[in-house]
Amino acid sequence: MVREESSGNSKYLKADLLDVIEIPEEGVAVMLFTTEEWDDKVLPIRIDITASFSIKKALGLVTFHRPLTHDLLVDLINSSMP
Repeated sequence: MVREESSGNSKYLKADLLDVIEIPEEGVAVMLFTTEEWDDKVLPIRIDITASFSIKKALGLVTFHRPLTHDLLVDLINSSMP
């Protein structure tokens, strides 16, 4: 799961998305990332609550009654590729 990639002198770890937690009263959400190397630690990243909906929809965690604008764009790009 964890992959170190070298780019010059720096190393990057590939982290997995653990959860997206919405905090409606503050209008924000927190994405929690983890890797096997971090044991029980997580990296929280605060995002806008509307972005959390789009991320959850892209991951298939929520459904919506109609496609969103970026869904239509993705479909358009995929349909034009051979």
